Amino acid sequence: IKHGAEVRTLDEFFNRLIVVDRRLAIVPGVEGYQVALAIHDAGLVAYLVDIFERYWERARGFTDRELNTEREVADDVHNMTVRMLVEGHSDNASAKRMGVSTRTYAGYVASLKAEYGVETRFQLGYAIGQQEERERHEQRAATAAEPD
Repeated sequence: IKHGAEVRTLDEFFNRLIVVDRRLAIVPGVEGYQVALAIHDAGLVAYLVDIFERYWERARGFTDRELNTEREVADDVHNMTVRMLVEGHSDNASAKRMGVSTRTYAGYVASLKAEYGVETRFQLGYAIGQQEERERHEQRAATAAEPD
């Protein structure tokens, strides 16, 4: 940002991808981030660029360090952590999908436990489910109250 870079954030996972001059793409190998694959095939590189650009368009610009922007990023991390828990991914898989260390991900889960006032993951899952049910109920009630 300081030197003119444009940064965006997305509330869903997007794996690491480096593209050089639209001729070379570098992606992580199946072994994790210790191994990378260099892709030279023009068709595959073009496909990866297209995927990246679609995600880029959906992402929200991150242009400053204002409190509001930081809060939006925190909301994205919060939502992604909840989604990983609800989908039942392991901590290792969730951390990898979010692009953070397992320890950082565990910190996100601990923050959620504190937010919901619970001590175990089971309690956290129950509390999240209850909140989602309340939100669905409120949405149905609001929709039913709208005049035709």
